[in-house]
Amino acid sequence: MSLYLALPFFFYLLGRCGEAGLKDGLKKLTAIGAAVVATFALCWLPFIWDRKDASQVLLRLFPFSRGIFEDKVANVWCALNVVVKLQRWNVGLLATVSGVLTLTGSLISGFDLLRNPNDQKFKYALVNGGLVFFLLSFQVHEKGILLAALPATLLLTDEPKACTWFLTACTFSMFPLLLKDGLAIPTFALVAFFLTLSYAFLDWKEAASPEDNHLERDESDEIQQEFVAALMIISVTGFVILSAACQFAPIYPRWPDLWTLLLSVYSCGHFILFLVYFHIRQFGAEPILLKPRPKTLKAD
Repeated sequence: MSLYLALPFFFYLLGRCGEAGLKDGLKKLTAIGAAVVATFALCWLPFIWDRKDASQVLLRLFPFSRGIFEDKVANVWCALNVVVKLQRWNVGLLATVSGVLTLTGSLISGFDLLRNPNDQKFKYALVNGGLVFFLLSFQVHEKGILLAALPATLLLTDEPKACTWFLTACTFSMFPLLLKDGLAIPTFALVAFFLTLSYAFLDWKEAASPEDNHLERDESDEIQQEFVAALMIISVTGFVILSAACQFAPIYPRWPDLWTLLLSVYSCGHFILFLVYFHIRQFGAEPILLKPRPKTLKAD
């Protein structure tokens, strides 16, 4: 699962080495490469002495025999399986297609980060990398979305509304899993608490630059903010309804996983839209030290 965030780190560090010049850059790249190889060797040291142990580790890391997805995970393959029964396809073909799409999707934000490796782009690239791997890679677990949600918390003060919305979607996408563990009530309670804290302490309105007067904000911007807020309310309401249906709605013998599947497809649609949004934001991101810092924390 560490592959989710490996490529953003690779492109960021490679870009930083490139900025340092040929001589210093090669020194840094050599040091980083040596550290990576040494760490990799230490991790594999207990297993390389026995071929059977090594093969078991590889099978655990890349469980191709279990199919392209399992249960009702909120990624592209589970959603696509509603229309095209992917489990009937050749596993090797699915693994190849999944790998190519995952790599291609990761390279979009990766090359942008390599070209301009600043701190702000790096945070967006971590979110985008996690989302691409979750949506497109082979045999994803429901909890894999946490590897995209974790770096999104770094953007909460930059993107209060978008990140709050995204983190809420991440939580509800795992609701069937949380329900199995008897955590339905804590989930609803903590989501409500998180939304309350975010609204109370973060400025959900689009931050203006320091030289702008808030009173002069264009009316169209206000309408846009209200429209996005309305979409967020509708979206979260949909998550609540589908999650409640997973717990309380009747189970139909013909479609025993109907509500879980609907929640997964609904979540997948959100993640695809957030992937597009965060890519757009990454392409326009400036270094933190060079751009004016908007005030996203509410004044006392």
